Amino acid sequence: MKKKVLSISLGWEQEPHLKRLMSMPDLELYGIHYTEDAVHASSFHERIHGDLRDLSTMLEFADRIQPSAVISDEDDYGILLAAFAAEKLGLPGPRVSEAQLGVNKYLQRCRALESGLVIPRFSLCKSADDVRRFISAHGSPVILKPIDSRGSIGASKITDESQASAAFYKAVSASPSLLAIVEEYIDGDHFNVDGYCFSGKGPSSLAVSANYKLAAADGLVNDSIVYGDVKSELRHVLLRAGEETARSLGYAFGFFHGEFIRKKSDGKIFLTEMANRGGGILISQVLLPFVTGLDLVGIYIGDCLGEKRDSHVSAAENFARIDFVTLEAGRIYGGLAEAPNESGILAVVPFVKPGQRLPHIGNGAQRHMMMISTERDRTLVEEMKLKLKERVLYNG
Repeated sequence: MKKKVLSISLGWEQEPHLKRLMSMPDLELYGIHYTEDAVHASSFHERIHGDLRDLSTMLEFADRIQPSAVISDEDDYGILLAAFAAEKLGLPGPRVSEAQLGVNKYLQRCRALESGLVIPRFSLCKSADDVRRFISAHGSPVILKPIDSRGSIGASKITDESQASAAFYKAVSASPSLLAIVEEYIDGDHFNVDGYCFSGKGPSSLAVSANYKLAAADGLVNDSIVYGDVKSELRHVLLRAGEETARSLGYAFGFFHGEFIRKKSDGKIFLTEMANRGGGILISQVLLPFVTGLDLVGIYIGDCLGEKRDSHVSAAENFARIDFVTLEAGRIYGGLAEAPNESGILAVVPFVKPGQRLPHIGNGAQRHMMMISTERDRTLVEEMKLKLKERVLYNG
C-alpha cells in the first residue's frame, strides 16, 4: 500500500521537493495550497486550497486523509500548519511551540531575550503612540515591521517621530495579527546562517552568506546573497551564533534560516530573526544543497517519513550566489525569449508571470527576477544580468 504524504504550500519555492516526492512510486500525494494555482497540480490524488490559518478546515482535511507524513518548507504559514497537523496526528515534524516562534517576531524576541541572545532593543506596538514612546526612550532611527510577515513587506525605517503614524498603519496592514514591532536600527553588515536539525545531533549550521543591500521605497532589500565568500574567522563566529540561536529557540526538526547583523562600530553580532524552515527563494531547496554538497531535500523528506539515518554529516563550502534582476517597472512582463545558457547559471526565476505588470520595487516581495549562479567576478555577474534583461519580452 502506498504511503499518503500531505504536502503543504505548493508553489515554485517548494517545487524541488515536490518533484522528488513525485518521483517516489510508493507515495500518494495530497496537497494544501493558498490558491488553485498549485505547481504540478495533476500529480496530487486530492488537494484543497484556502487560508492556511483556517485550522478547522485544514486539519479536518488532514484528519480525513490520515497521512503517513506531512511536509512543508520555505513558507512561514505552511510550516506552522504542518506543525499543527504533524503534532495532532503524531507524525514527525516541527512542534507547534517552535513553529510559533519561527513565524512571530515578537514571541521570538521574547524567547531570545530570556535566553541571553544578543538582539536589538524592541517593543510590541499596538498604536503609533507606542512607536513614538520607543523613539523618545531610545532615539532614532528605528525599524518598524509587522510581527508576522516576510520579504520586508510592511517594514519601514523611521528617522523621525512624525513618520510613526504612516509607518505603523503600513506595518499592521501587512500583519495577519494586526500587530507591529519596533526595534533599534543596527548599522552593520547583514548575513544569513542556514542549517539543519539532524536527527540525534540537533541544530547544525551549514552555510553562511553575506547579504548586500539595495535602497528601495520601503527601506533596504537584498541585491545579492553570496555564499562561500565570508572570511573564515567571521564565518565560524556566525556558524556558532546560528547553532546557539536554534538551540535557544528549541528548534529540533528540519531547516533553520537565521538573519544576523554585525554592527559596524564594534563588530558585535545581533540576531534579527530565525525561521524554523528553509530560507525561501530556493535557498534550502537548490542553493544550500549545492553549497554544502548534501542531499538536504532527500534528508528532509526522509525525516518527515520517519526514516532512520546516520546523523554524521560533512558539509562542503562551495561558492554560489543569488543576484536580483530589476526590469522595467510599469511594463507588462511577457516572459523570456530564450532560456539562459551561460556557464555557471544554476537557475533563473521570474517572480512575475506573463501578463503581469512589473511593480516598482518597494520591498523584497516586489523583486522582478533572480539568478542563482557560481560566478565570483562581479563584472561578469553584471554582464549575465544584462543578457537576462535583453531576453525579456514585454507586452506593453
